[in-house]
Amino acid sequence: MSKVTEQFNWRVVCEPKQLFNIGEASEREANDLADDIRKHIPDAAHIRVLCDAEDRCSHCWVTWSADSHGQPSCCTAAQLEWAREDAARSEVPA
Repeated sequence: MSKVTEQFNWRVVCEPKQLFNIGEASEREANDLADDIRKHIPDAAHIRVLCDAEDRCSHCWVTWSADSHGQPSCCTAAQLEWAREDAARSEVPA
């Protein structure tokens, strides 16, 4: 038996120019580009603005990771903040 590769779900991806050469376009620029496409190509079926998202620590900016209780494992500042918030949650009467 030989392998067959099926190609499907074809689409066109159009990305805005990079913002100030930092490597990422802003949401506003992406929406502006989508609006321009809609103006010039009225028959375009669906034009969506999408972005990637990743949870990060607000203190050290490392990709977010936490244990089963929700305590972060990235940095001391995040762990201290979590401990304060956890203590406050446990003091609130149910």
